[in-house]
Formats: sequence, C-alpha cells, structure tokens
Amino acid sequence: MKLATSVAVLVLALAALVTRASADNLRLDVSCADYWATPDTGLDVLVDGAELRGGEVNSALAVGYTKHGNEYLTLVPTDVGFTLAPGTHHISVGAPGCAPLDAQVSIGWMPAFVSGRLPIHDDSLTGPTGAPDGFGLLLGAYTQSRGPYTTTNGLDTTYAWNELDTTGAMVSLSYEHRRVAFAYDLVVGTGTTSGMSTTTEPPELGGVQAPRPFTANELGVGSRVRVGLRLPERSVAFAVGSGIGGDVTITTSGLLGTGGDDFDFFVPLWASLTVKPSCSWGVQVLASYDVHPTAMAESAPELTAGLQWQPSAACSESPGLTVR
Repeated sequence: MKLATSVAVLVLALAALVTRASADNLRLDVSCADYWATPDTGLDVLVDGAELRGGEVNSALAVGYTKHGNEYLTLVPTDVGFTLAPGTHHISVGAPGCAPLDAQVSIGWMPAFVSGRLPIHDDSLTGPTGAPDGFGLLLGAYTQSRGPYTTTNGLDTTYAWNELDTTGAMVSLSYEHRRVAFAYDLVVGTGTTSGMSTTTEPPELGGVQAPRPFTANELGVGSRVRVGLRLPERSVAFAVGSGIGGDVTITTSGLLGTGGDDFDFFVPLWASLTVKPSCSWGVQVLASYDVHPTAMAESAPELTAGLQWQPSAACSESPGLTVR
C-alpha cells in the first residue's frame, strides 16, 4: 500500500512538473559572476522593451546516491521558465553586478532555450580573484619562530628553553566569497632547540642543583580555523582576520621528562596576500601571529607561502548568450 501511494505521488509530481515546464516556452539558464541568476537573485528580463515577470525555476529528476551507495531520486534546478506569446521577440537579460545582453528568440511549439554568462560590470567582481567559485586548496611550507620561555615538569625541575625555529608543511582548505574569507589549516613541522634545566630535588635524592644544558628535537602538529575580511582587486586579493586553533608539541628525542609534550589553544591574528596570474592557479603568502592566552611566552609569528588552486568560472568563461 505504501509503495503504491509513493508511486502515485511521484507520478502526480512528475505530471505537474511536465505540465508547468511545457507551458514555459522561454527557458533561461544564465550566470552572473559567482551566482546563477534567478528571480530570487535579481534576474531581470525585458521582452520587446517590457519587463517580464513571473519566472519560476524548473527542475529535472536526477539520480543521487547515499553514503551507503543506495540510489534515490532528487530534483536538480535546470533553468528559469517564462511564458511568451508565439512569434519572434527581442529579449534583454540582466542581473545585479552584470551588464545585460540581448538576444532574438523565436517562440513556436518548442521552447526556446537561452543560456550563457553575463559580462561583469562591477569592478570588485572582475579578474581571477573577484568572483571565485568558492572553495580552494593551498599547499605550502611554513616557518615559525618561538622565543625563549620557561616551563616546569610540575614536580621539581624547571626548564629554560632557548629560541625554537620550526619548519614544515601546511594544507589549507578555504572558502572565499566576495568580501568574506574562511579557511581551515593543518600544519606539521619539526625543530631543534636547547636550554638549561634546574632541579630543586635534594642532592641526597640524586638532584643536581646546578643548571644543566640540554637539547631536544620537537614535532609540532596544529590546526586552526580562520575567518576574515577579503579585499579582491582583479589578480590580487588581500585578507585579514582572526580565528581559533590548537597545537601539540611533542619532544621526539633528546631531553625526556620535560613536561614539554603539551597541548595548547591559540588565537591567530593573520593577514594574507594572494596573487593569481591565471583563473584557477596562484600563490599565497600568509603571515600570522599565534597568541597563546594561557602561555603568552609561547606566542609566535608564522610565515607561510604556497601554491593555491581556486577555480573561477566568472574569469575562465567568456560572456555571451546562446539561443537554441
């Protein structure tokens, strides 16, 4: 019974979809900068000089798959439909941030399909950085320099650490949309440091009161989430912001029992400069100062440079309309 009801509902839905779609004899599939133009996003259509209203988004059935590989039916938006009287019409299609384009369409017993991309007239959306598709990937190398600081093992020994320079690799997943920048970074690096240890354990128990030198090799692993303000200018984009992160420092060899294997959270204050000579590829330099509120002596500057992949259809696709 449930299966029959589901089939009946699906048939009725398909019938309604086909009936409405067949009445839409002008079908528009037009993009502007980084968005698909619909009535909700400001699609503006003139037909023979008069504004055309009432457009609705049409959809088509598609097969999707769950994470377990099971198939299911879903609706995928395809175009915006309008109803026109039969004949030849002059249409003008525009959207916010883009200049309008004109086309001649002949409306008969078959729908006329108009697709393409509008030319950008908002300067802030032009160039490789103006209107990226959204997601990007950065592969880079970083260096971080932490100044001298002091720790204790929590019992009877104090360690005075010298400067620690860490180098390693960073992977960053980003989402950038116009004035907003968001990124998730993962870093892994190593470094060698040295210092002096002092114990308060009595000599009769084996303690050595005089400071003793030590060296240590350390592995650092950290991740952070960054958010900020983005300022694109054609092939260059500047961003600045803050975020939250956490890192763990592991003493892999050298001095053991230092209490230096620890986890701490930090607040990154960051700025980045992206240069994209092409629509999809560029380089990015990221400077950050990681503030450790619970251990200010461990706050440290960091510099990263890497190769960025960030496609932009608004940059790579030529403007124009196609009528079929």
